[in-house]
Amino acid sequence: MTQAEAEEMAKAGVEIQLHTHRHRVSSRRDSFLKEIEDNRRRIAAISSGRAEHFCYPGGFHLPEFPGWLKEAGVRSATTCEAGLAARDSEVMLLPRLVDTSTLTPEEFTGWLSGLASMLPHRLHVMSGGQLMEEPAKAVRS
Repeated sequence: MTQAEAEEMAKAGVEIQLHTHRHRVSSRRDSFLKEIEDNRRRIAAISSGRAEHFCYPGGFHLPEFPGWLKEAGVRSATTCEAGLAARDSEVMLLPRLVDTSTLTPEEFTGWLSGLASMLPHRLHVMSGGQLMEEPAKAVRS
């Protein structure tokens, strides 16, 4: 999304929250926290709300990330693992539905109703190439 598109959405009332500014994370605490702050600063420039909810890029997360996010004032974070959140869900590793062009209306309705969470589904495999310390993988078109 371009900055102009994000500004337009914020003006229309859409709440903009955290991802990472460069769509990658770092295994180094200082670099990880800088990504959050860079993203938060850019969001604050176009939105009046406080960015305090996070979505892991590609669903990629390491065991230390939840603690670092809490340190950065983040209140919740979502993975790309399909599922429904419950009272006992870890708030820094919440499941979510990734709505793609291949998701049928029936599947979407199944997730809205909660029924799909009870059916077998593929487990999410965290995306590779999400760490800044690793070379980015070429994307073929």
